[in-house]
Amino acid sequence: MARGGLLVSAFLACACDGPPGAQPIDATPYADVMPPPACDKPYAPGGFYKIYLSFDELMLTRGPDDASRNRSSLVPGPVTLTAFRPTALDREVQLQAITSGLQLVFGRFNVEITRTRPPSGDYIMVAFGGSSGDVGLTLASDSIAAINCEVVVRRPIMFVFDVGQSVNAAVNAAVEDIGDSLGIADSATPGDCMCNTPECILPAPLPQLCTIGGVVVLSPFSECDPGGTIVDEGALFARHLGCRP
Repeated sequence: MARGGLLVSAFLACACDGPPGAQPIDATPYADVMPPPACDKPYAPGGFYKIYLSFDELMLTRGPDDASRNRSSLVPGPVTLTAFRPTALDREVQLQAITSGLQLVFGRFNVEITRTRPPSGDYIMVAFGGSSGDVGLTLASDSIAAINCEVVVRRPIMFVFDVGQSVNAAVNAAVEDIGDSLGIADSATPGDCMCNTPECILPAPLPQLCTIGGVVVLSPFSECDPGGTIVDEGALFARHLGCRP
């Protein structure tokens, strides 16, 4: 999703195995999802799923998403995404704070948040930097991701643009984009990472770090569960990512 008001959908199939306790995304209605055991362990190095954070200049080509090849379904053609905060005197401090924020939000799930590109295998890539214009968007936006409601994309790429936002705002945008790529429905619960109602996306100078909720109220703007009312969001993230062992 693009928080600036643009919605993008992409549906690409994949047969992917997940960690113990996780299930591949399918078309099962949310009401039929059996919640897994609660995830309650803090973040630690390692994890089955890799979420790679790219903060440097990035050259991209158009095509089905493949993070290992810097190929994205969202760009109009060959583009160069400029680095995130390239001239900031405290750039490294900001990048580490974003990394730590994502580790905190995803801590209880079976994922590893890393700034080192995995040499092989499937992973999610969050590309920080540039602007929405760099990827061919005509509307201003702080982030964008393909919304995959019923299937898994093996190596998706999503974008968090450098628009002068706070560290927390950058983290929150990345988490929502990752949720979109996993097919998690948007919520209308303030403070929740998947909230996309006007109350949640209006600019704020110092937004709080979002949380992946338990039972949340679904957004009327949700692409993945239109007409739904409530959902156990934490259980859905755990269903797809598994709990930290």
